[in-house]
Amino acid sequence: MTYAYQKEITEFTQSLQTVKINPKPMKTLSILLLSLIFSNAFSQEVLEKEVKSEISEVTVFLEGAQILQKKSVELPKGKTILKFVNLSPFIDAKRVQTLPANNL
Repeated sequence: MTYAYQKEITEFTQSLQTVKINPKPMKTLSILLLSLIFSNAFSQEVLEKEVKSEISEVTVFLEGAQILQKKSVELPKGKTILKFVNLSPFIDAKRVQTLPANNL
């Protein structure tokens, strides 16, 4: 090793020894991580419910058709994901409608 190379290494290691880490960002980060963990632990669980509906009416047009399927579902308070199963893969998602019962 050359003297200049050894000198650079020595200066670099000395500069690393003088670097001080500010503990405040680490404290803030650890508080943030703990709050995220606890918020997920105590958050409301979202229920998922499968809905299998029956075809009640079909209207055929020159281009396409209208299919009416009905199913009543009791939902608890809070958030619930409704998963409609056994539907055609050709359904246009923009045209799907859900309507609440009259007593809402």
